[in-house]
Amino acid sequence: MLGEACANHLRGMYEDPQFIRSALKSAHLAMCPSYKRFGDYHFKARIGSGGQLIMDVPGDACGLYVSGHGLERGHGPMRLDCHNVDQPIQSLALFAGLAAFSGHVRKLLYG
Repeated sequence: MLGEACANHLRGMYEDPQFIRSALKSAHLAMCPSYKRFGDYHFKARIGSGGQLIMDVPGDACGLYVSGHGLERGHGPMRLDCHNVDQPIQSLALFAGLAAFSGHVRKLLYG
């Protein structure tokens, strides 16, 4: 679950979430340097309409995303869901992406 402060920021976020992609890639490559040969292809972060955050890491359609809960209401917290997160390396890389987003919001709110 993304708390209300993070969710509300996400709904108004129109910038390219490059900092999230960087965190995903950095964490994953720290644990599995052999993926460096694939470049950025498997590391994706984007924000869809209504603030739907979608993050993908290497795997079989492996990712973390904001589900429909909270998107329809347009306010309040947002529910997170995942797909095909089968390996610890995938989980840890996705946590790094969430941590980067959380740090970004915290910095904006509290300086």
